[in-house]
Amino acid sequence: KSSVSLPIKLAATFAGHSLKAEGKMADLQIGQGLHVSLDIKGDNLQTVGQLLQIELPETGAYEFSGRLDATDDEYAFTGIKGKLGKSDTTGMLKVNTSQQRPVITANLSSIALHYDDVFKPQQRKESDRLVPDLAIPFEFLKSFDSLIDIKAEKLYIGEVQYHDFVFHATLNDGYLQVEPFDSTLGSALVDGALHIDSRQEKPAIKFSLNSKDTNYGELLESFGITDKVEGLGDVEMSLQGSGLTLRETLANSAGYIQLVAGKGIIKEPKFDLWAAGLVNTMLTSAWETKESASVQCIVGRFDIKDGMVTSDTLMLDTTEITVAGTASIDLKTEKIDALIQPAPKNPSLISMANPVKLTGNM
Repeated sequence: KSSVSLPIKLAATFAGHSLKAEGKMADLQIGQGLHVSLDIKGDNLQTVGQLLQIELPETGAYEFSGRLDATDDEYAFTGIKGKLGKSDTTGMLKVNTSQQRPVITANLSSIALHYDDVFKPQQRKESDRLVPDLAIPFEFLKSFDSLIDIKAEKLYIGEVQYHDFVFHATLNDGYLQVEPFDSTLGSALVDGALHIDSRQEKPAIKFSLNSKDTNYGELLESFGITDKVEGLGDVEMSLQGSGLTLRETLANSAGYIQLVAGKGIIKEPKFDLWAAGLVNTMLTSAWETKESASVQCIVGRFDIKDGMVTSDTLMLDTTEITVAGTASIDLKTEKIDALIQPAPKNPSLISMANPVKLTGNM
């Protein structure tokens, strides 16, 4: 060890990345008595991960600056300013190594976070299953403890924009609790919670989501389900299951999903044609349908038990037609079995409003 602080001034470039560091080091042992300002830039974090032999997602260009102060048992990053793609962040992060497991503490804020900057949407092949066989990193969750707070003025998931996003996560001895997990969509509050217990042989997961007077169309679009509906409604979801992958967890899950909505729009020009009289359609311009159908109300509840989704409460009412149905979805095989029964409000002698049987893969 040396009693004299050693100055540090470093500038380096490698494989599309640049690093600048300036400060001092109290000891010759790396990581002890280190006080430096860092400035790092690059075109993709994935190549940094390959260099450090850790798995990182493919990303866009990034920038990071801040101060690193390292003592015998703590690494503190303060004054953080970072950019990744169109996302930004500021704040602090500390790693304490004095305990059996490292303890990570972070307090970060952002003007804009874009989900796609880190989690790139994958092109799904037609033969692929809808639910990915995504491994749950339970061993990773048991390797450290953490207390993380994230706030963002705007959160983008695809083209959908959330506001006032708040994320509070604690991880202790393999038990992850994300609560609150709040945001606003339009003028409505969307709040959720996530619990993962990785201490068991198969991690147990609980997820809940609630929203009132929410634009359910934007909510469904952000989940990648559909972009053809819009309107205000109450959405409630509660799911729990266990497994080593997301697919396995859903295959034995239990819970429910419920939607109760008022007036809205179905952005499908041929929907109301389902209720049209055959003769009127052939002899008039009724076949030149509107660009959308006006929804009066929607009611739907899906109960989930042992990975089987069932519903006897499906109803959609437009100005021209009322549609009711039953459905079942096997999350183990992703097979659908549903019967949709339309009833036109102005039935004609010969109506095209026939029931539809849906079978196949999600």
